[in-house]
Amino acid sequence: RVRGGGGGGGGGGGEAAAAEEEAKRSMWMDWALSNFHSVNHDLIDSVARTQDVTVASERIASAHDGYVERFLIVEKEMEQGRSIFYCG
Repeated sequence: RVRGGGGGGGGGGGEAAAAEEEAKRSMWMDWALSNFHSVNHDLIDSVARTQDVTVASERIASAHDGYVERFLIVEKEMEQGRSIFYCG
């Protein structure tokens, strides 16, 4: 499941809890899309389009550092229990 969908069910707090979880999921998806775009672009561009191996290697290393930096933010949030992050 990417966004939305699902639902269901009997009243009570279940729907409110599901809506809160959906909001958290959407927040992280938006964060990931906006923050990973540049490193995804650099990695894909370097691997698929760059002929110069030296430039490609430097950009791949830079993209790797970008991934590490961003996932450290995710791990910190998860450790502190403030946020949920879905992978898949």
